[in-house]
Amino acid sequence: MAGPGIPDTGEGLTAEWLHEALVAGGRAGCPPVRELKCEAIGEGVGLMAEILRCELTFAAADGPSESVVVKLASDKPRNRKLGRRWRLYRRESSFYRHLAPASPLRAPALLYGDFDARTHGFVLVLEDLGNLTAGDQVRGATPEQARRAVREVAGLHGRYWDRVEQLPAVFREMLAPWVWSALQVSYLLGLPRSLSLLCGSWPEEVRDLAEEYGLRLVDHLGQLVEEPLTFVHGDYRLDNMFFDGDGLTVVDWQNSAVANGLYDVAYFLAGSVAPEVRRAVEKDALLEYHDIVCSLGAREFPFERCWRLYRETLLGCLVLPVVVAGWLGENRGRQLELRDVIATRTAAALRDLDAGAVLPEVPPFASRAGLRHALCRAGYRAYRAFA
Repeated sequence: MAGPGIPDTGEGLTAEWLHEALVAGGRAGCPPVRELKCEAIGEGVGLMAEILRCELTFAAADGPSESVVVKLASDKPRNRKLGRRWRLYRRESSFYRHLAPASPLRAPALLYGDFDARTHGFVLVLEDLGNLTAGDQVRGATPEQARRAVREVAGLHGRYWDRVEQLPAVFREMLAPWVWSALQVSYLLGLPRSLSLLCGSWPEEVRDLAEEYGLRLVDHLGQLVEEPLTFVHGDYRLDNMFFDGDGLTVVDWQNSAVANGLYDVAYFLAGSVAPEVRRAVEKDALLEYHDIVCSLGAREFPFERCWRLYRETLLGCLVLPVVVAGWLGENRGRQLELRDVIATRTAAALRDLDAGAVLPEVPPFASRAGLRHALCRAGYRAYRAFA
């Protein structure tokens, strides 16, 4: 059966549309929806989608009800443009269609989904996880939550470790050098505003590191793709996690891609765990991660290499605070608090692990890479002077 189409915004959701979507998703005997109530949910740094919890009352004799979550492209034009540019909606749709059913890291059940390759409009009707315990990134993960999150993502990484050729092509797009160059340009263009907004969260040495990393970002990503690659969540943080006993369900797969697996680990521990908790669990969590990926097929991967990659990928955690503060709309309330707490924790992790010491070396000036680096530095200094 053909789907009911893709609503442009949440205002386009109707009882009739949701009934058609559930039927098209496989619930052939689904009774009509008599009443529909929707509320916007989801709050975070740089939220790139419109997310609504919808309570459905069915037109059956006893009038049963059900709650689902509907996810659409952002209703903010700037965010929607970024979502299209970085293939965020295409990637999440592809994940739910091709990978979620067999993913070792659980995602919400997909009840219906559609994606328009021409406009990048998309819709997902998902299982509501409201009965589970939601993570709170502002508060930070407990030691057990932190270790569980690292164990669970290790299972996902081990499943695809050095076996990424089987994945849909959309997930490998981030490996293209032109993508790295585009990311570097976006990072550097947003950096002056970010440094101004984050001046209370980043000490001078971290601000200097953020600038130097921006100039070497392409070289850094080039180094990381020489290491074992796997499938990563890409936005692996506490606000995207729901806990249930010993289980974990993770939402928001828009940034999923082929990359170095240690990025998910560094991104989570740096941004979702208070520094004192991270310091207490960090080494043991990495040892567990290493044991799991090795048991699932990682070979010639000693722990010393795992730890080095953890420090190197930590540099990439600068990208989110810079892009969010520099490009997206003004944050308020919890969004502002979350932005600042991520920046502060990331700065602490960068300093604790001396991540600046693993920056890629500046290439020789006479080389093509060296000339690119010199031009990038000169262009950034000129831009910063007028920003």
